[in-house]
Amino acid sequence: MELDSRHDILNGRLDAIDAELNDVEIRLSKLYDALETNKLSLDDLAPRIKEIRSLQNELSKARLLLEAEKVTRLVKPRRFRNHKGLCQRPGVPPWRGRRR
Repeated sequence: MELDSRHDILNGRLDAIDAELNDVEIRLSKLYDALETNKLSLDDLAPRIKEIRSLQNELSKARLLLEAEKVTRLVKPRRFRNHKGLCQRPGVPPWRGRRR
């Protein structure tokens, strides 16, 4: 139950980041179109393009971190029991088993 709610929260954050990344791509596309059609000069657009690309990189990193967190939440940690007698005899590797 708790895992499901955490999973839903992470999915919500991923959806928000995806929407923002889509918005950033649209803005960059418009800036590149303005540059290609000579509506604005490179000197005018370069700082804005650099700023938006930096935002795009930050959003991409945040998305990767959330995806990694989502994957690590799905993996359940294993509990290891102490197997009695595996290492009772000093110098005998555990894969050889116990004395009978």
